[in-house]
Amino acid sequence: MSAYLYPELASKAEYKRALARGDRITAEENTPWGSYPFEDGTAIFEGPHYPKPHKYYGTATLIGGVVVAIK
Repeated sequence: MSAYLYPELASKAEYKRALARGDRITAEENTPWGSYPFEDGTAIFEGPHYPKPHKYYGTATLIGGVVVAIK
């Protein structure tokens, strides 16, 4: 399944800049049964959020529910 990162930003580059500034970024997995927060591990994310068309994709590493790296 895919994930959205929060807060919603306009590009993957903006997420990288926010992470470098020390902003808190989280991720939620989206399923037909609801959204669930990621705690630890790797999340494949897309954006911007629905209903806007997705324009970027990436991989985020999370520890304790917070993104620590974006590829």
